[in-house]
Amino acid sequence: MNHPVALFTLMLAASNTVQAAGVDDFAVTLPLDADAARSAAWQVELGTEVYAWSTDGALRDVIVVNADGQPVPTMAWSPTPSTSTAPALVRAPLLMLPSAPAGPLPRDLAFVVERDAEGRLRSLEARDVEAGMPQRAIIGRGGTRAPASGGPGETPADTSSSAEWLVDLAAFPDGIDTIAFTWSAPTDGVVARFSIEAGDDLQQWRRLRSDATVVLLDQSGTRIDRRTIPLEPLRATYLRLRRADPGPALEGLAVEVRARTKGAPPPAMHWIAAQAITPAAGSRHVDYTLPAAVPFEAVRIGFAQANALADLTLSTATTRPAHAEPSWSTRARFVAFRLSLDGSVVDSGEIPVPASSRVRDLRLEAASGSLSAPALEVGYRPARLVFLAEGPAPYRLAVGSVRERRTDAPLEAALATLRARSGADWQPPLAAAGAVVEAGGKRALEAAPVDDGGTRKLALWIVLVAGAALVAGLSLSLLRSTRRKD
Repeated sequence: MNHPVALFTLMLAASNTVQAAGVDDFAVTLPLDADAARSAAWQVELGTEVYAWSTDGALRDVIVVNADGQPVPTMAWSPTPSTSTAPALVRAPLLMLPSAPAGPLPRDLAFVVERDAEGRLRSLEARDVEAGMPQRAIIGRGGTRAPASGGPGETPADTSSSAEWLVDLAAFPDGIDTIAFTWSAPTDGVVARFSIEAGDDLQQWRRLRSDATVVLLDQSGTRIDRRTIPLEPLRATYLRLRRADPGPALEGLAVEVRARTKGAPPPAMHWIAAQAITPAAGSRHVDYTLPAAVPFEAVRIGFAQANALADLTLSTATTRPAHAEPSWSTRARFVAFRLSLDGSVVDSGEIPVPASSRVRDLRLEAASGSLSAPALEVGYRPARLVFLAEGPAPYRLAVGSVRERRTDAPLEAALATLRARSGADWQPPLAAAGAVVEAGGKRALEAAPVDDGGTRKLALWIVLVAGAALVAGLSLSLLRSTRRKD
């Protein structure tokens, strides 16, 4: 028998017994639509199903394996550079576009844009190409609009229903993701609705929002002030705003926007509904539970009845021992509302809250009076992983284990090489995850017995004892051979 080879084989078997993590060590798997032929590296978004099965706060019990069941190099992935603070809102040039004059529109128009030394929009001319005459107007699919007098950011008093404005975004080449309205008067009783469109040539427009509503009200001593409208990240040269309600004029109307951060856009917000735990009659608070523990950063409150308003405190459970009351930590305080005005309903919409670690249990508490159970949704941005397409496809996510933890691979150099080849803006393509398939099931989420260390420890001892016996036999054989020679 070749003793050194046999010993090496036993030691390798012992090492594999300790280190190899099979797919059955994880609760579930999800197939990934990815292969090496299309890209050497991929990213995958960890959806609600992953959060539901993962028991590790940092999602380290999530790995990627190939068709052979072997883990592939993987690490946590942030597609955008991290920043300590969000960009500030910046005033954008605003021109008012009053109502259209009567008469047909010219067929062919050429636009002349006048900007100041800093590139801000000052005026626009639309020229009738056939007549060769300038028209002090802006032409779009919605009709002809003459620009108002005054500089950018100044509007005349008529800002009631049917008024329109043009917002110049030339100073924001990377795009924007937020628009905010300010005005000097009135200071109460304002519910103004706008439609928002984006365009680049003053003729073709795409609808962004048809129900952007700003509110400034005093209701029973509670101040409601919502003037900021979130937008999906976009790049455009102009925005067109249309007032869609018959409310009072907004004097001194101005617009601010927030520039997008450079790089790839962050993951889109995912919304999941929380289940209310029926409160006791007359209770000031309602407890909720989520289908998965997620690190949410926004909430939406839905009241069943019209004209409802509540000053609410949102708390989350920091600990929840078995058969014990949870310990609550305050996250945010805000006013939520649902108002019926002029035949339409306006609510508080998306309410940002400070981000934190993953939580499952929440509580809403009213500042006064009892609280019926309003609908509660939380918004979170799913974490992502990036992995190398190593080994044969198909690849799978393996999720949920009390024994196994992912060690992030140092993939920065490999990604930098791929980016140098494909361009500075290259990002690993997104691999879609399929339906959940049970692997080890709930057994993978149960703690291993502590008395004997489990099957792997027993196998290790068997291998080590066999190895020791082999070494002893080898030593005895060598001793006998030496004595014969003597």
